[in-house]
Amino acid sequence: MPSNHDVFQAFADGRPLRGGNVSSETLSDGSTVLMSYSTPVALHIGNAVVVDARRYSVTTSKQVTGTIMPCHHAGLSWDRIDHDAFRSLCRELNVSLAFAR
Repeated sequence: MPSNHDVFQAFADGRPLRGGNVSSETLSDGSTVLMSYSTPVALHIGNAVVVDARRYSVTTSKQVTGTIMPCHHAGLSWDRIDHDAFRSLCRELNVSLAFAR
C-alpha cells in the first residue's frame, strides 16, 4: 500500500493514488483533489494548490501539512481559502461532499 508521502507526491504531480486514509483523485477537468478519509482538503488546479482553511482532526491537519513540501518542490503556488469558498469550489468541480466532515 502506498504511504501518505507517496500520495502527497502523486497529488503534487497531478496523479491519482490511493493510500490507507488519504487519496489523490483526478477530476473530469484534469484537476486533482486530495481526500482525507472522505473529506476533500485540497485541490490542485493547474499550477495552483488551494487548501481548505478549516481546522480538522490532528490526523487530517497533518495530512494537509504533509502536502506542502511536495507541492513547493513541484513549483506550485499554495493558498488557504475560507471553508465555505473551498466547498463552493469543490461543488463547481463536481467533487463529492456526500461523506465529507
